[in-house]
Amino acid sequence: MRKKIACTLLNSDIRKYILPQLVYVLRFFIFRTMSKHNTYNTADLHFSSLKFCMIILVCVLSFQTNQAQSIDNTDSLTISYSDSLIKIIQTDPVDSMRISANNIFKSNLFQALQKTESFSQNFDSLKNVSVKESTDGKLRIYTWTLVKSDASNYSYHGFLQFQTIKGEQKIYPLQDSTEYITKPESERLKTDRWYGCIYYEIIPVKRSGRTYYTLLGWKAEDTKTSQKLIDILYFEKDNPKFGYPLFKTGKVFRSRMIFSFMAQLSMGLRYESKKKLIVFDHLTGQSDQSGNLESGPDGSYDAFKFKSGRWLLLKDIDIRSTWKPKKNVPKPFGEDNPEK
Repeated sequence: MRKKIACTLLNSDIRKYILPQLVYVLRFFIFRTMSKHNTYNTADLHFSSLKFCMIILVCVLSFQTNQAQSIDNTDSLTISYSDSLIKIIQTDPVDSMRISANNIFKSNLFQALQKTESFSQNFDSLKNVSVKESTDGKLRIYTWTLVKSDASNYSYHGFLQFQTIKGEQKIYPLQDSTEYITKPESERLKTDRWYGCIYYEIIPVKRSGRTYYTLLGWKAEDTKTSQKLIDILYFEKDNPKFGYPLFKTGKVFRSRMIFSFMAQLSMGLRYESKKKLIVFDHLTGQSDQSGNLESGPDGSYDAFKFKSGRWLLLKDIDIRSTWKPKKNVPKPFGEDNPEK
């Protein structure tokens, strides 16, 4: 499996997708290194970075020429290369380095997903990338996050890969547009206007003959606030759309559910397949005078149950026994959080 991924990532398109980004990263790295020691001038920097990039270019092209003769080495190098990019994305102290590495990684993954066989491949070698497949085998979603070095901002990235009605394979990049979405619980969105997050579960449900994919996700906003969310993905003429008013909370219908809580706390949100319930911690709290959110689990649990084509809210359920709403029973306080 990894050998197939390796051949896909290191193909003839490397000149178009990898090298331009590689040149930028290497030049920046040289500039940063030399500037720390005050040992450069403009001419020296240009010559050194150009020479270094040419050396890397020769090495990469030489490796590509011989990859058919050394597939095991290709496997090892590619996995190591992807891991190195991810390490830069997550740990480099310079944000521009993280962004450049993320752009290279995104280009590599997009090219890999273009291959027909990628839909059946297991991308478990990609660390810190969430890869989730629907139980009907028609949909895959790849998501990950890019965090600023001071954790003051999170941006989300991903791809949606699915089989069309005609059996064709399509891939859509997911473009995080969180800052432009003013009413996230009611707006209907598309792949180029996406409420970015990391998806960790896909739950297909049926309504009027159409499949709606219920998505469970996690989202960190900054150092103070995190979110869990439940979104809906569906297709109209093979065009993916996010958000649909399937959630009924009292008399209100929502296109997606968003739960905000303090970042240092943890909120459980999971699907119980045997009971066909989405179970989650009930949150209490509000913003303080400074506008900082002070919200977290209070020890009780709510749930959504899919019935008559809708996700219906059940309040204050007992997850330990009957799974039915409790009546006149004190809420348990201080229980361990359920499985995330």
